[in-house]
Amino acid sequence: RSTLFPYTTLFRSQPLVAWKLVTIIAVVSMGYALLILWLGFFSATFLFVVTASLLLGDRARGLSCLLGVGVLYSLIFVALIWLVFVKLLSVPTPSGLLF
Repeated sequence: RSTLFPYTTLFRSQPLVAWKLVTIIAVVSMGYALLILWLGFFSATFLFVVTASLLLGDRARGLSCLLGVGVLYSLIFVALIWLVFVKLLSVPTPSGLLF
């Protein structure tokens, strides 16, 4: 048993890294980078946060609850980014088809 990493031997049946989920998030992140050019920063960020919350969220209360929380969080997050960067700091953001 390693003293540096004591939990590596406790759960041998479970992998230490969920590589499938890591790969999915990496692909979604690359898609997000491409969508920024097409949809614009705020629309692409909204879709990315909703998608990430669906992929990473706890599905114990159901997918509709998770989707609702993801949409609400995404709206708040995008609104705060818009307020801080566009209105307060006057930083231009990439625009696209929607915003």
